[in-house]
Amino acid sequence: MKPKEIYIGTEIVISKWADDNRNIIMNALYDNVFDFVDGDELTRCVLRVISKPKTHAKAKQINRVGLSVDFVITRDDINETIDKLIAHLVELEEYEKCAELLKLRNKE
Repeated sequence: MKPKEIYIGTEIVISKWADDNRNIIMNALYDNVFDFVDGDELTRCVLRVISKPKTHAKAKQINRVGLSVDFVITRDDINETIDKLIAHLVELEEYEKCAELLKLRNKE
């Protein structure tokens, strides 16, 4: 499955973006975790955040500098990922999703 890609400006600090957009990250993890556990991949990139300088049509930039950060699920850390998803969903009071994740975790 191809990861969701989000483009942000280079002026945005990626750690600040991650803090401010925790729900986007957690949703990407949740949307992929069930297929990942049932599959045989060792890792899966679920979200790619790409910082890209803003360019104007008339401006020519020779040296474009950007950064890409991948959010990845790994087989070795799947229980920790599920636990973090559950904790996040408890905060949001999404108990049905928590129950599904608990079933998934117990399946492992």
